Amino acid sequence: MAYRSISAFDLRELLLLWQAGRGVKAIARWLRLDPKTVRRYITLARARGVVCADDLTTELLDALARRPEPARGPSWAQLATLGGAIRTALLEGDPLTAIHARLGAAGVRVSYATLRRFARRELAWR
Repeated sequence: MAYRSISAFDLRELLLLWQAGRGVKAIARWLRLDPKTVRRYITLARARGVVCADDLTTELLDALARRPEPARGPSWAQLATLGGAIRTALLEGDPLTAIHARLGAAGVRVSYATLRRFARRELAWR
């Protein structure tokens, strides 16, 4: 999944248009952004307590413009608890497909794609 970051100027415009009562699709058209990107930044602003234009400080805009941590599901949490064992198996040269099969046999139900992302991001595999 690609993440689209936008400039601080566009972010400020996005939030000002939102506070002026414009809809997500109208803002997306105006700024030439995907509606999901607009919605993501509005959600982040709401979570930070932005209610009026006076709340838009430079520090807040910088914080909103930084890439947020992706949401992690229960599969990721399962893998996090087994991270040491997975790291050891990778260091011993076990292929990731074999590790995935062993996890499945042990009752850990995670997709291979999630295991691969976890190994790359958390264990610096490949």
